[in-house]
Amino acid sequence: MLSVVFLLSMNSVGAVAAVTTPVEPPRDPLWERQWALSSNPGIGIDLLNAWSFSRGASVVVAVVDSGIVSHSEFKGRLLPGYDFVSDPDVAGDGDGRDANPRDEGNYVDADFLRRTGLDGQCAVSDSDWHGTHVVGIIAAAIDGRGTVGVAPESRVLPVRVTGRCGGTERDLVDALRWAAGLEVAGAPVNLHPAAVVNLSLGAARPCTPRLQSVIDELSELEVIVVAAAGNENVDASTSTPANCMGTVTVTATGDLGQRAGYANFGYWVDLAAPGGEGSSSILSTVDRGLSIPEGEGYGGLNGTSMAAPHVSGVIALARAIAPGVPRIELIELLLSTLGPFQQDPQTLGCSVPNICGLGFLNATRFLTAVDARINPKVESDLPATLQVGTEVPFQVTVGGETTSVAVVTGSICEARDSVLAGLARGVCILRYSLDGDGETTPASSRTGEVSVRIVGLNPELVATSPKRMTVGARTLVSVTSTSEGARTITTKTPKVCSASPTGKIRALKVGTCVVRIKTTPTSLYEAGSATVTIKVRR
Repeated sequence: MLSVVFLLSMNSVGAVAAVTTPVEPPRDPLWERQWALSSNPGIGIDLLNAWSFSRGASVVVAVVDSGIVSHSEFKGRLLPGYDFVSDPDVAGDGDGRDANPRDEGNYVDADFLRRTGLDGQCAVSDSDWHGTHVVGIIAAAIDGRGTVGVAPESRVLPVRVTGRCGGTERDLVDALRWAAGLEVAGAPVNLHPAAVVNLSLGAARPCTPRLQSVIDELSELEVIVVAAAGNENVDASTSTPANCMGTVTVTATGDLGQRAGYANFGYWVDLAAPGGEGSSSILSTVDRGLSIPEGEGYGGLNGTSMAAPHVSGVIALARAIAPGVPRIELIELLLSTLGPFQQDPQTLGCSVPNICGLGFLNATRFLTAVDARINPKVESDLPATLQVGTEVPFQVTVGGETTSVAVVTGSICEARDSVLAGLARGVCILRYSLDGDGETTPASSRTGEVSVRIVGLNPELVATSPKRMTVGARTLVSVTSTSEGARTITTKTPKVCSASPTGKIRALKVGTCVVRIKTTPTSLYEAGSATVTIKVRR
């Protein structure tokens, strides 16, 4: 007898005919029906704005589910997966575990139940292509056809653990270890360890020590595990792996932003995301076949199974731009940037505290916070300029935190006890850093620079000469300055007078003689200039 782990899904609403007129953005024809991705507060996850930060490029998301069927939406981004379903009857492929994660169809007929003795654990049903649907929510391409995934540039690692009538915990544990790149007896090494693992599956039981242990292993490897809360309209503490420590547990809302009537709830839930309800289902990739694969299509399903991959996809967006941010910190950012729920009249509605988690998934708020984490806003009360020989008290904060500052340009400025002193003309560069503890706050991602222009003193340049002279006469311009910068003396009226570098002026013809005197800047003084004007007469 199998120890069954049932899929947490889904009420199929059938295949969907593609919309004939593409919409912008993007141009994929079913985009306009993907209400879950809209910017409608508390209903859609606000995906378009989040895409300005990331589209999940190259992040590996493991979908530990029923396997996958061929679909053009995943072309070029499917990684070599594995089939961990041990029982050949459940797998439907004639053997046990193998390197082909293809979903053979999880349809159940009377003959199967009679032959396996599983009639007490599952019922006659058609194939639902559950894993393929979940993959599409996460990673369907922007390609001008069908639907669009949350992280359309991510890579998918399909890991099959369920088949006809579910699957076993043993297979699930091995699949999780393999997805994270750990060794599993009898299976090849996974060369593409996942950064995110989506678990849209579960069973009504406590989290076992064996399952908790493997989730702990993944957490130590910085892998984020997202689990669906379950579809029994009961407390999520009764559904595993949603009730395992270390998972991000997701419940489901419908297209009005209210908790779906089937969705599990309670303290174990971390957040809510769109899962669909009734005819307002989540559209994604499926196969057209009722039993075995017959060809790609699109269809709608409802369930917390559909809510979880919205969260997995958004985490993949974040991982693409913040691969080094610790797992626990990324989860904290996710949960601290959730949006408010729509008002819900249900007794156990999401607007009631501790029912649907801390809030509703908001991709843009999360990605904005992640961007601020890796590119923290620098604020200081430093002036734009500071004069040589003067001082000013200052403070620099990074991401709202007071930070230490070191001087990069020591010949230009000096910083001691939060006081900046200008030493010489130039750009004063101060390097800030938030001290990391090497685990949760790496200093390397919290460093940067601020600068202040140090301006020189006024050179106080003074030039004097006679006011009048006659043609052919000579005179001398007298120059005094506090600056020791090099001086140049030139005439602006060469037809009227000439000027030597030493300041000797000769009148050439009647007119106005204009002479300019300049000093070059030094480390202490700015450049200076002055003019003298002499009337030349006969």
